[in-house]
Amino acid sequence: MTLNATVMDDGGLQDWFVTPAFALDCTPPAIASTTPIDDASGVSPVDPVVITFSEAMNNATLAPTCGITFNPSVGPVTYLWSNGNTTLTVTHNGMAVNTGYVVSVCAGIRDTSDPGLTLAPPDSFNFTTGVVGNSPPQVSVTAPTLGASFVRGQGIPIAWTMSDLESPAASLTVYVNYSYNGSASTGAVSGPLTGATGTTWTAPAITAGDVTVRVTVLDPGGASAFADSPEFSISPDVVPPTISGIGITPASPVVGDGVTFTCEGCTDNSGTITIQWRVLDSSGNLIPSGTGSGASFVFFFTTPGTYTVNVTATDPSGNRAWEERTVTVSAGGQSGGFPWWAVVPVVAGVLLLLFLLWRRKKEPAEEAPPPEAPPPEEAPAPEEIPAPEEFPPPSEAPPEEPPGETRVEGLSGEPPFS
Repeated sequence: MTLNATVMDDGGLQDWFVTPAFALDCTPPAIASTTPIDDASGVSPVDPVVITFSEAMNNATLAPTCGITFNPSVGPVTYLWSNGNTTLTVTHNGMAVNTGYVVSVCAGIRDTSDPGLTLAPPDSFNFTTGVVGNSPPQVSVTAPTLGASFVRGQGIPIAWTMSDLESPAASLTVYVNYSYNGSASTGAVSGPLTGATGTTWTAPAITAGDVTVRVTVLDPGGASAFADSPEFSISPDVVPPTISGIGITPASPVVGDGVTFTCEGCTDNSGTITIQWRVLDSSGNLIPSGTGSGASFVFFFTTPGTYTVNVTATDPSGNRAWEERTVTVSAGGQSGGFPWWAVVPVVAGVLLLLFLLWRRKKEPAEEAPPPEAPPPEEAPAPEEIPAPEEFPPPSEAPPEEPPGETRVEGLSGEPPFS
């Protein structure tokens, strides 16, 4: 198209001007295509949304008051124009899985004509997300905190939170590393850790005020994300451990006793110490088997006498503290300790006696010895038979009764009849 302008004065003279050919835009812009397409399903919740227009658009007209909106909202979005301002890529912080979304383009956006034509309908499209895509995990370091200070050998607690749209936190794999000196020096802390949200790191022998910890999380699909802690410091340890004393149990031991020695109040600012024990005789010589380690130590003395026990505590930086104590061991049964060995046979004898009494009480009756038979009774002496009455000699016989009379006497000597 061209325009011809003609000018004429009163005398009939004229002149004209023809413009160069130009195009007249009478077609409003429209949405040519979208990714994802309208009514799509199973859309990755992390993929960007891409909108292609039918012609170049004036990107200045796509402002916060007239932009691209998601329903439901997905939070802040960013715009990236390409292909001569015909393609708009919209990135976001991630959409929910298995959720329907409607994306709308502000109808006030204009093309590059002057003054510009606004977008023709339709100006929206919809889709449904799924779990086809694999979004990266989310991770945040919560410890150590900014400005925290640690010494060599001290346990540094490291903690983080993590999540993933498609996978449970228990299935995520974690690697922990550290760096200092402007990230020029690095090292591994731990990993792989499955489902963990914390670990403890023993501070190495470094001196730095800009130490950071990086936690990297991988999901089962291979997507990963990381987060760094704030800066903290690690410094040399020049403070030795502390020991308040040595405990002895029993307080007055005798030969044969198992004597327990305890390192009382043994602490260190690093939280880690190594404790060693030594038992010396009265001449200061180490007794065979008189060494041990740990917070407590048990030793059996075989001879009476005076001994010295010392304990040494060492921290990871090599700082040391020591303490010693004299212990007097007496022979069994002598002063300095009750002779418990003498109680043993007494107790054993009492127990044996009680057992025998119980055993006897429980024996069945048939096992008891039979009672003794009574002595046989003596037969009664035979009754004496009186000797037969002696009759008088014939010369002394009573006078004969007169013939024809019979005399019968009763019991009383009276005649029975009258």
